[in-house]
Amino acid sequence: MCVNQLSDLTGPPKIDGMTQTAFDMIRPLRSRWDQEGAEFVQSNNEWCARACARLLALNSQLQAADTLQLVQEWSLKDGLRALSPELVAEDATRARS
Repeated sequence: MCVNQLSDLTGPPKIDGMTQTAFDMIRPLRSRWDQEGAEFVQSNNEWCARACARLLALNSQLQAADTLQLVQEWSLKDGLRALSPELVAEDATRARS
């Protein structure tokens, strides 16, 4: 294998339609959050899926594609991304009502 091929294998994985963030590249480490029982969703895809599912469950009038796009924008904000996706969705629903 040549060096160019190796560099292709060592970079972050490419996922169609999803944005790569620093959170997707974090390795599991023991942290203060783990000790306090706080949840951190490591996978950006999982975080977006869970937040989207909770928003759609809370408001059946939302369109799935638009909701996913909104949630993907939220996932780029470090302050929101560090929280539970369900909590972010519930807070957003409360703020709109």
